[in-house]
Amino acid sequence: METLTPFNFRVEGKLESGSVITYSQNEKQYTIEGMNMITFDPGSTLREKETITIRVSSGIEDVNGKFLEAIALEFTTGLIVWPGDTNRDGNVDVFDILPVGQFWGLTGELRRKGSSNWRLQPAISWANKQATYADANGDGVINLDDVFAINDNWKKTVNDRIVLPMPNSPVQSQFSNPEMIEIYKKMYFGLENRSREIGVGSELAMALKKIIDQLYMRSLPAVTKLLNNYPNPFNPETWIPFQLADPQEVSITIYDLKGRKVRILDLGHKKAGYYLNRGNAAHWDGRSDWGELIASGIYFYRIKAGNFSGQNRLVILK
Repeated sequence: METLTPFNFRVEGKLESGSVITYSQNEKQYTIEGMNMITFDPGSTLREKETITIRVSSGIEDVNGKFLEAIALEFTTGLIVWPGDTNRDGNVDVFDILPVGQFWGLTGELRRKGSSNWRLQPAISWANKQATYADANGDGVINLDDVFAINDNWKKTVNDRIVLPMPNSPVQSQFSNPEMIEIYKKMYFGLENRSREIGVGSELAMALKKIIDQLYMRSLPAVTKLLNNYPNPFNPETWIPFQLADPQEVSITIYDLKGRKVRILDLGHKKAGYYLNRGNAAHWDGRSDWGELIASGIYFYRIKAGNFSGQNRLVILK
């Protein structure tokens, strides 16, 4: 635009809540470049999802004493992402693993010019807004690469915020879901493999290992127990669930009503844990040790696990 005519320059930002900020405070914030460009420095970071209005008006009053508006531009900012600060508390630490685990495998909008570099990056909101921040490197999928972004920006802060010390037992605060163990293990082994490749250790991997160990301890049964088989009655197969408080050699023996051994299920050495579903409970196909299908009737099954033994009844119904 021609710069010989005096003009007024005003920039305002408005949120949906109605909060308004005037970013243009003085003439030092903008410079005129050439004949048709104005460069403006707002002096602070624009807010998320903020409608920005830029008004340029003539510096000459009309006959009514009003300035003539030459142009008005309006746009809305997107989300603001700091790669690695996935929980948006201003610090990159172990708690940034939580959103990545929560949205593991989810896909969404690519972040234009997204990267793991520690700089403010605009982003288009995903269907779940919080998942937008969990995509730490901006590649449109939440996976191990986002864990690497947290690791690469470890202990960095937004606006020089103070890093709070990590609790002695983070698992007691927010890392309390045993179902997340397998995802955390993928994160840990991914970081360990990467550390070996580049020859640099990872404090995040150490923190994850501690969390995994504590979650395992929290998820272990307090006592060893034999549970009811299912289905019961059954024909021809059934599953026998159990739980172990300690690692043990485990075997289950099937007896008929006269106390004669029908089948021995040697399960071998088992780690402490729950063996409840069809994927890990003991399975009996209704056959004897000689491969014969067992006749209908009432039978008993007894578990032996270290010094523990327990017995329950099952029924074959044909």
